[in-house]
Amino acid sequence: MLHSIDDLELTVGGMKDRGFWAAYDNVSHLRRILIESCAAKFVERLRRLHASGQIVGQVYVATAAKEGLLLDPEWEERVESAIQVIRAAKTSGDRKALKRLRSAGESDGLKRGPKVTPESNRWKIETLHALAKGGRLKVSISHPMRKLNSASAELSRYCRGFYVLCHLLGLETQEAWKHGPTGGWSKWPWSKRQFESFGFRFPEDFPAAQEAYKCGRKAAGFSSVSPER
Repeated sequence: MLHSIDDLELTVGGMKDRGFWAAYDNVSHLRRILIESCAAKFVERLRRLHASGQIVGQVYVATAAKEGLLLDPEWEERVESAIQVIRAAKTSGDRKALKRLRSAGESDGLKRGPKVTPESNRWKIETLHALAKGGRLKVSISHPMRKLNSASAELSRYCRGFYVLCHLLGLETQEAWKHGPTGGWSKWPWSKRQFESFGFRFPEDFPAAQEAYKCGRKAAGFSSVSPER
């Protein structure tokens, strides 16, 4: 633990440089605030963060031979949440949920069938815009080749997928939709591509995204609550 920012150089200098450095602060929960492969740059950047008021609470410093060996509290929290979901599904005997979880775990990440692009989802977004204005689904579907039943099922899957991805990544505000998760997208390149594949263009599509989030939450079995602005 770093007792004072004035002790930073002394603390880092007294530790064995294993190749990668990380800094954490801790107020309500442990948070990784910086990772760097050069000790000198690590000290410089940490001092800048402190000077700009971006560090709160106690500061902890760690070093490891590989970046992957450094504790990532946010990732650990998400893994623990996933474990709790699996345990709850087993306890309740929800075989359908367990089958979906097993399928997701065994998936190679490749989708079969026609390729889904942001453009191919545009009709869903236009439909969601109409629904957000109070329109009925039957008259809101903006795709001439989609029948009501198939369009409703496809739209439901789309909304549920959007809600689940937002929930897993902590993207539950309009600001997060526009700028990405805390710390940026660098840690989640595949998730960024998946998020962008929904095809929303912000800020003009905020109403449609809010409708998708609300409908997706309902489809996932939760009460209908809109995200924060």
